[in-house]
Amino acid sequence: MRVLIADDSATSRLLLRAALGALGHECVEASDGAEALEIFTREGADVIVSDWMMPGLTGEELCRRIRISELGYTYFILLTSLEDKSHALAGMEAGADDYLSKPLNRNDLEVRLGAAARVTALHRRLADQQTQLEHLNATLFVDARTDGLTGAANRMRFDEDLAALEDRAARYGHRYSIAFFDVDRFKLYNDTCGHAAGDDVLRSVTAALSGQCRTSDALYRYGGEELVVILTEQTTESAAIAVERMRAEVQRLAISHPGLGGDQVVTVSAGVAGSDPAAPVAAGAVVERADLALYRAKEAGRNRVVLDEVESDQRPKVLLVEPSLTQALASRAGLESAGFVVRVVTDPRSALAVARQEHPDAVVAGLDMPGLDGAALCQTVRADPHLSHTPVVLRTSRVTSPELTALLDAAAPDALVDKSVSPKQLASRLTELISSGRVTA
Repeated sequence: MRVLIADDSATSRLLLRAALGALGHECVEASDGAEALEIFTREGADVIVSDWMMPGLTGEELCRRIRISELGYTYFILLTSLEDKSHALAGMEAGADDYLSKPLNRNDLEVRLGAAARVTALHRRLADQQTQLEHLNATLFVDARTDGLTGAANRMRFDEDLAALEDRAARYGHRYSIAFFDVDRFKLYNDTCGHAAGDDVLRSVTAALSGQCRTSDALYRYGGEELVVILTEQTTESAAIAVERMRAEVQRLAISHPGLGGDQVVTVSAGVAGSDPAAPVAAGAVVERADLALYRAKEAGRNRVVLDEVESDQRPKVLLVEPSLTQALASRAGLESAGFVVRVVTDPRSALAVARQEHPDAVVAGLDMPGLDGAALCQTVRADPHLSHTPVVLRTSRVTSPELTALLDAAAPDALVDKSVSPKQLASRLTELISSGRVTA
């Protein structure tokens, strides 16, 4: 064992060193209590043999300081004079394990060190077991909060993290967004390809989403084919851009979906909602709004990202049809700052269904859009008896192109604006149209 000798007498240290060396122990010497404490703090020791009376730091105080430290266990033996046993009692109360009377008896020293060897070995085993137990508990903690199939955090971890996030948001005004993802037509995939293949899809989708997350984001398997991401310090708009990247990454996997036929691939739909420090709500409400936005994404045709829409009876509602999510969010921000409630639709083919459901006060769409151009959309709106009086504004970058004349005559939009006009100018035109009804441009 490694034995630290603390004694201000060089002669006593020499005698102790000789006796300990003869018994096969390694010795380290300190000339007073302060030096002994420094050595023990720096290097440790299995056993400390300390004189009671030393200048500065006594043996009793040395023992007391070592016991209250977090430096681990050491067996402490106090040396006292043969005549004064009261020191031994005080030392034991300070935390000493044993004592020896001066002058030293080698047989007594050997017996004490034998006891020290047994006790220190027991403490080591207990420390090792404690370390193993802590490691096991940490592993169990993580396993209980990890989804066994995908490796993502599970619903339990989501609930815990969301509660902590809600507390931080309330205390410090932090904002966050929540995105719900659902694998499109997953039951059909399982029925067609089998559950083992379905499990592979869930693992692949989870990995794709995780690869697009920032280090500060967290991905969870919420249940079944539904996944959720918490995006910290993100507005709904900025989170939607990140979520769109995630959606596109899943589509890029190009996992064939035989149940849909043709060259159809596995896709995901997503709904995004966020907190607002200026108008705080419970985290559960944000979750519900994100889940509702996911439902809207499914209803609008799947494989898309839909933002939470906070409705207002007082503000005019605009349906903004824009395939580019980045451009849509920029336009939305400008229109909302002008007092509009903006509903974004990125798939022109689903715009009519959304318009019929939500009855906007105006529709803004691009003239040149994939799937359904703005002119065709305008004609469809005009033909619908419930929407025929809804103002339609078409945006284009070719307002001076001569071939537009016939196209616009057939579509009859209420206004044609250049895509380069500012959101403020667009808002002004919309306000005019909504206030006065249909006015042909």
